[in-house]
Amino acid sequence: MRIAFVADGRAEHARRWIRYFAEAGDDILLVSTFPAAAIPGVRQDTCPGVVRAGTAFQKILADHVFHNAWRRGGVLLRVVARSQHAYSMWQTLRVLEVPWQAASARRAVEAFRPEVVHAMRVQCEGYITARLNVRPWILSVWGADFMLFSRTNPLQRWMTARTIQCVDALTADCQRDLDTARRLGLPPRAPARFFPGNGGVNLASYRMGVPAADRSRLVVCARGVAPYIRLDTMFRAFRRLLEGGVGGVRLVVVVQTAFVEVVRKMALKEGLCPETVDVRSFMGPQDWVELLRHAAVLVSPSLVDGTPNSMLEGMACGAFPVMSRLDSIAEWVEDGVNGFLFDARDPQELASCLSVAMEDTELRRTSQELNRALVGKRADQSKVMPDVRELYRELASTKRA
Repeated sequence: MRIAFVADGRAEHARRWIRYFAEAGDDILLVSTFPAAAIPGVRQDTCPGVVRAGTAFQKILADHVFHNAWRRGGVLLRVVARSQHAYSMWQTLRVLEVPWQAASARRAVEAFRPEVVHAMRVQCEGYITARLNVRPWILSVWGADFMLFSRTNPLQRWMTARTIQCVDALTADCQRDLDTARRLGLPPRAPARFFPGNGGVNLASYRMGVPAADRSRLVVCARGVAPYIRLDTMFRAFRRLLEGGVGGVRLVVVVQTAFVEVVRKMALKEGLCPETVDVRSFMGPQDWVELLRHAAVLVSPSLVDGTPNSMLEGMACGAFPVMSRLDSIAEWVEDGVNGFLFDARDPQELASCLSVAMEDTELRRTSQELNRALVGKRADQSKVMPDVRELYRELASTKRA
């Protein structure tokens, strides 16, 4: 098939999705909204733009750009990453570039002549694709697309609704967002499907780790830095966990390279020493899998979310999920059965969840079996991606008809 993707080419979950089709021999065009490294076998075009966060929010950086990213990160963390108002303003500035970017994308897509176009994310990839006047096209809704940007910004709310109303098909990483899309005016004729944002978990790579009783006393928080991630709640809860007498526990916080030093200072201000809190950069897939296969608990202190890819990967590897109490997360985690749910604004509730999770080995053991089976049933990449291909074929057939 000839498939054009409009996506942030830096995002690993988008790259993983695109690589699947490129490696299968499909003819692929990636129109990236940010400069991105090449993907083997994929034609690439980059939309112009001046509203950029540089490398600060990129998860994995090459060594030669680390120093500059760290310097930028300290400023951005305070101005953008910790302020939803500043973040909303930055997103509004990005929207102003959409007509310019759409004109560039239109030239690339028209020259490629795809059978189907797939926009990966509403803001701003969906906005751009809606202006291309191409059919058929599919939109993927992820994470904070509905729950943050379109709720906090009137312009984005209007543009999101207009975009949803003109798509030919929609995918989302949770049922909540499929329902929201219908309320926003998704055409009745448009298929709406659940697919994990990263195309599912490769269960051959994300293998079950060591038994619960043999796991390291590690708590992992790998959500990075964003205005809706409450690292302050995480640090205060962990301090209370240690003060409550739960011993031998270490916290691993994984963030964008640009923010490592700043987040270390945040931990120190909360009274947490480097011996108990390890702040790391996002790592490669092999190191990430090994961390999940040995960690006891995986935490996500998020105010808004879809289905976090890291949660599915952790559940596949046997880490016990302690997640924000959100509708999308509750589609996967039953509180007290295969994980815990907590209020992302409440350090005491999170500390209580962590205390029980660390000490109740039997609960973690039974959850390992439940969670591996659940991911295998609903998010196995070997089942998800063929279903995605079938959706592409279904849409392409309507174009030929």
